[in-house]
Amino acid sequence: MNEIHQLIENAPEHQNAFEEFLAGLKKDINPSVSKDEAVEMLCQHIITKPVFEALFEDYSLVKSNPISVSTNI
Repeated sequence: MNEIHQLIENAPEHQNAFEEFLAGLKKDINPSVSKDEAVEMLCQHIITKPVFEALFEDYSLVKSNPISVSTNI
């Protein structure tokens, strides 16, 4: 989580992308989603993506999951 926070705080291009991601979460999921909650969602996604890709070989998480699509991980 610290690395994501550092990227957001120290690189304007990452900060802008994160702000767009956070705005989308607030619009689509819950207006009260915090910055820390959004970072936690990204961390969970990064950790679980390989597991889902291994379990569901024929289902592309990257192409179908909204977080994957927006983060392009």
